[in-house]
Amino acid sequence: MRAFALYNLIACAALFGGGFLVAKARRPPASAVVRDTRAMAGLLLQTAGFAIALLFRRPPSGPVFALAASIVLALVSVCCAWWSFAHLGKHLRLSAELVDDHQLIVTGPYRIVRHPIYFALAAIYAAAGLLLSEWPAFLAGLALVIAGTEIRVRIEDRLLESRFGARFHDYRRRTPAYIPYALARGIRS
Repeated sequence: MRAFALYNLIACAALFGGGFLVAKARRPPASAVVRDTRAMAGLLLQTAGFAIALLFRRPPSGPVFALAASIVLALVSVCCAWWSFAHLGKHLRLSAELVDDHQLIVTGPYRIVRHPIYFALAAIYAAAGLLLSEWPAFLAGLALVIAGTEIRVRIEDRLLESRFGARFHDYRRRTPAYIPYALARGIRS
């Protein structure tokens, strides 16, 4: 089961990242009207979080529960990511930007959370951490992943609010950022 969990994680991580490459290849050229390059700092923090967690790693091991949870989280991650990619379509980008014909996407996973790709990122991080990371490194990396995600969410939300005003404000009020309400209630309890 350890080997299967590792191969599953590698495949899911490749599918997760590959989605951005597929989207870029399919995206028609568009000029960015508004771009906030500060969001790249968030991406760098997220990347550093993954690097720390994987730098201080242990062999794929652990109780069967951790291995099974890693497998499930990796699969949830890639499914959520690709579901999000499908709904974002031509708006999928690594950078935080608005294009001329930008639309506010509120369908599919965007009905559940405003930033489902960050939920998927957290799930793949947890899958990798459960399978490979030493706990202190996992927690340190998690802090960086969360900090980077919060930076990106705030910047992207500001951009969307600047374009869509009250419509985005209403969407933001009723839809959590990247942790579904059911999970958030469970965390608070």
